[in-house]
Amino acid sequence: MIYTALVGYPTKQSLSSRLFQIYASSSLLEYAHIKIDVKPEESSLREIISSIKKIGFSGFNVTIPYKLEIMELLDETDEFSKEIGAVNTVKVKDNKLYGCNTDYIGTLKSIEKALGRVVGFDDKAVVFGTGGAAKAVVGGLLKYTSKITVFYRSPQSMRTMDFLRRFSDKVDVLPLNSSKVNSKMLDANLVCNATPVGMTPNISATILPFDIKSLRANKIQRVFFDVVYSPLHTVFLKQALDEGYLIADGLDMMIYQGVEAFKIWTDFDVSRSIVQEAKDSLMR
Repeated sequence: MIYTALVGYPTKQSLSSRLFQIYASSSLLEYAHIKIDVKPEESSLREIISSIKKIGFSGFNVTIPYKLEIMELLDETDEFSKEIGAVNTVKVKDNKLYGCNTDYIGTLKSIEKALGRVVGFDDKAVVFGTGGAAKAVVGGLLKYTSKITVFYRSPQSMRTMDFLRRFSDKVDVLPLNSSKVNSKMLDANLVCNATPVGMTPNISATILPFDIKSLRANKIQRVFFDVVYSPLHTVFLKQALDEGYLIADGLDMMIYQGVEAFKIWTDFDVSRSIVQEAKDSLMR
C-alpha cells in the first residue's frame, strides 16, 4: 500500500485526493492520498512531518503556507528549489526527506497549453505574488525569458523579503500600488496570478488593480494564468475571457505538477489519456 499526503492549510478545497486516485487506478496501485491540515497557530509542522515519516508515507505535497518553511526539515533539496526558495513535493526514502519543486513544471505546461507553443525569449510576463507559488512561476519562466515584472502586496512580509533576496537581481520587483502596473501589463503577453486572491470562499476578489479594458490599447494576444483552481474560473480569469484573451487555469497546473509528483513517489508514469481523463473527472 502506498500512502501520500497534502500538507498545508487550508487543504479542504484541494482536489488532490481524487487526482492521485485516478493516477493510481490507471497504474493498478493500492494507494491512498490524504489531506492534512496544519494550522499555524495550533500545529507543529515538524511534528506532523515526523509522524509522516514514522507511519511510512512514500511522500507528500506541500501547499500554502509551508513551501519555504518545509525546507528547514529536509535532508536534501534539489538545486532549483534551493535557488527559488520553495518546495512543494517531498519524497520519503530510507527515513530521509528529499525535496523538489514540481509546481514550475505544472505552470509552464499550463501556460504553454494555452499559448499553443513553448514559452520563449521574447515573451514578457507580469506576475502577482511573492509566495511559494510565485517563486515557482518566476523560476520556471526564467528558464526561458528574463522579461518578467513581479508585483507584491506586503512589502514587510517574510515572503516578500525572501523573494526580493532571491530574485531582485533577475526580475523587476515592484509594489502593487506602483504607477507602473498599467504600463507593465500593457507590454506583457503573459499575466499570472500567483496569489490565493479569488480562491474559495473569497470568490469575488481579484488581484487586478485596474480595469483591464485599458489593455486594448496594445493589441497583444495575452494569456492570463491563475494558480487558483477553486473556483476553476476566478474573477481574474473571467475578466480576461470577457476581453477575449486566452486563459490557463490552476487545475491544469495542479494536474501536471501531480504527474511529476506521482512519478517521484511511485516511479510510475501517467499517460496523456489519463491526464485528460483526470481533468474531465475533476471538472464534473
